[in-house]
Amino acid sequence: MFKTLALAVLASIFLASSGHTLAGENVQASVNTEEAAVRKFVLQEIERWNSNGPLMAERYTADSDYVDVYGGWTKGLADRKNKSNSPRLKNSKITLIDLHIRFIRPDVAIVHQTHDMSGKRGPNGEELPTERQLSTRVLVKERGKWVQTAFQNTIVRPEEPRSK
Repeated sequence: MFKTLALAVLASIFLASSGHTLAGENVQASVNTEEAAVRKFVLQEIERWNSNGPLMAERYTADSDYVDVYGGWTKGLADRKNKSNSPRLKNSKITLIDLHIRFIRPDVAIVHQTHDMSGKRGPNGEELPTERQLSTRVLVKERGKWVQTAFQNTIVRPEEPRSK
């Protein structure tokens, strides 16, 4: 009994002096694992977009919201599928610039994604210039998988000089 207690005390002193705690390591490992899973989700969505792949229902909540760069708001996956099949977006490509992931709770993540969108077509079929966009995604973990419940996309405009 004394040997076991002594070993436990020595182990806790070693862990404390090395700046590690078992609980802290488990929490950090869990955060790293979840962040990697969320990052993978986003990268797969970009890949799907760039290859003109179909929306996959299992990657979204049934009541998911989508707000496009022009303020169009689609509610639910069926409405979103119709909108994402637009011929004006068919050849568009996303080039990721930056990705920030923040966990609101262990099962809710907010993702801010900066990217360039190229290959969009105007109303007359003309190719539009590449534009910088900032997207916000809300992902929730349901039944062990990350799914998207909200998305909002904004065109980033250069700041205009401020008058003095």
